[in-house]
Amino acid sequence: MEDFFIISRVNIDTTWNISDLHDDYNAMEYADQILDIPEEHIEHITFSSEGLEITLSDMASEDMGYDNDWYLQLRRISNYAIAS
Repeated sequence: MEDFFIISRVNIDTTWNISDLHDDYNAMEYADQILDIPEEHIEHITFSSEGLEITLSDMASEDMGYDNDWYLQLRRISNYAIAS
């Protein structure tokens, strides 16, 4: 199962230049450094006209879920959908 998030441009940390996030490497760095998402859970990340799109996988893992600060923060600042 996967979770899909879109962080709109207005919710991107202002210390980052949005144009830098068009590069997948920089988008991954943002997810790691600012959002604290463990890299092993990021299946796909890209920046689009809607914002930063992140797909997480391995949702059954013990470090995923509602008791983790990074996951709760991500849910709070993004539009969220779950894929079945």
